[in-house]
Amino acid sequence: MSSFALNVSDVQLKRFAVWMMAFTAVLLCMMIPELAMAQDGDGSLFGDGADEIRTQSDTSLRAWWEVASTYMLWIGLAILAATVIFFKGQGWYVALIVWAVAAWGDKAVDWVAKL
Repeated sequence: MSSFALNVSDVQLKRFAVWMMAFTAVLLCMMIPELAMAQDGDGSLFGDGADEIRTQSDTSLRAWWEVASTYMLWIGLAILAATVIFFKGQGWYVALIVWAVAAWGDKAVDWVAKL
């Protein structure tokens, strides 16, 4: 019986630990508003620029959803064909779920945009 063991040297573990500590330090620095450049000139967090960022991210999310939903329609069609051909029609409802998410998921995207 063989066991699964990674062949990792001490040097690689130390290098990984240093990179993780550096990554953690950067994340902690980004939690400070002054360093993350999230503080406006008057001291308030996320000033007028936040509305512009929110609008741009909402528009971007909507555009990405339109692309994803187009692909989901084709994926749903492929799932339906695969269930009919390979599984004798069992699981055909998975394609309907994918199509429903693709068709009405934009309401969820709009809901997230309103948050």
